Amino acid sequence: MSLLKQVKSVLKTKDVSELIIEFEDGSTKEYSMEAGGKSKLKDFLRSIDWEEVAEVQFVVDEEEEDEDDDDDDDEDED
Repeated sequence: MSLLKQVKSVLKTKDVSELIIEFEDGSTKEYSMEAGGKSKLKDFLRSIDWEEVAEVQFVVDEEEEDEDDDDDDDEDED
């Protein structure tokens, strides 16, 4: 699966608030989901030279992470 397809898959399945693209030369591009709708996101993804991408980071909405972690670890310490 291409990197672009993997990114799109994550965007569909997770509540991502920010996308950070790091290129092989060390430069980065960031996209905030608050910046616009699907049209702007598609334009952003099209603007990326995916062959030059070294890493993609997803900032996931905090609430989703908190729901998955019910603080069960604290109960085990008693």
